[in-house]
Parts: sequence; structure tokens; C-alpha cells
Amino acid sequence: ECYDVAIWQGKSPTASQITFVDGKPDRSNYRHYNLTELPEGNNDFAMLREVMRRRIKHGNIPDVFVVDGGKGQVSAFLEVLKEFQIETPVVGIAKAKSLRTKKTEERLIIPGRANPYLLNKNMALFKIIVQMRDEAHRFSRRLHHKKEVTRSFASWVDEVKGIGPITKKKILKKLD
Repeated sequence: ECYDVAIWQGKSPTASQITFVDGKPDRSNYRHYNLTELPEGNNDFAMLREVMRRRIKHGNIPDVFVVDGGKGQVSAFLEVLKEFQIETPVVGIAKAKSLRTKKTEERLIIPGRANPYLLNKNMALFKIIVQMRDEAHRFSRRLHHKKEVTRSFASWVDEVKGIGPITKKKILKKLD
């Protein structure tokens, strides 16, 4: 399973869970998570902890958790797994500029390892991990954009004279 959080300026936070089985997407196990807007705005770590707590309650834990992010995101996952006394591997995928080549490299963040693993060393692993991250990213953005449109449109509808709460609700339902 791979996870990604989508948020923009603290508004309409969402997350995605995508699942791969035998190297292929298993869309029947994809999940969206509507997250709580936090007073401090963007807090990726708190939101990932919320997602993990909700996810664990559903059981059927995967072989490995992949999270879009670095050490902080991986630590947030590990913290929740420890709370529930679950020992499942967690890795993060993060982009970083190479000091040697000045190009962007995909790196695998592995707990307990001093340096990230450069994914270009293993093209099969590179391909599947990047595909998972990109799919989680795409899927999380889908719900996030939908929530943003509804939120933006809702505030616009509030400014129109003569539209009451019942009519507003009808209009917003048509957006869904």
C-alpha cells in the first residue's frame, strides 16, 4: 500500500491509499480519506498519523507500507504502528537533487539506514515504487480537487442574495 496527503494552504485536506498486488494496481482496495483541517494548517505528519490510525482499524495489514515523503513521514507511520504493536516495514519515497549530477534522484527512505537507497540502482524496484507513488499522488489529488471546487463554490453561493440553505444544499449536491 502507498499513501499520499493532498492539501493546499491548510484547506480541504485529503489522503489516498492505493494498493498493488503482484506488482499491479488493485483498484478495488483504493481508498480516499477526508481529513480534518488543522488549526496550524499544513501538518503532513499529523495527517498521516490520522490516516494510519483509521487504516489500521480495518485490519488486513499489507506486506509493506510506502509513503510519499521522507524521514518525517516514515517516522509518523512508524509511531502509529508502534502504538498498535504492529511490526510491518515502512519506507518512504522522496526526490532529492544529486550533488554529483545536479539531477533529481528518487530515493527510498529506509528506517535505521543512515543514507537513503538510490532507486536507480535497481530499475525493477524503481519502476514499481515510483508507479505506486505517482498513482497515490494522482488518486489523492482527485478527491482534493473535488473538495476544493465544492468549498470555493460554496463560499461564492453564500454571497448570492436570495439563496437560502436549502437551495444552497441542492446546488452543491449537483456538484458531487
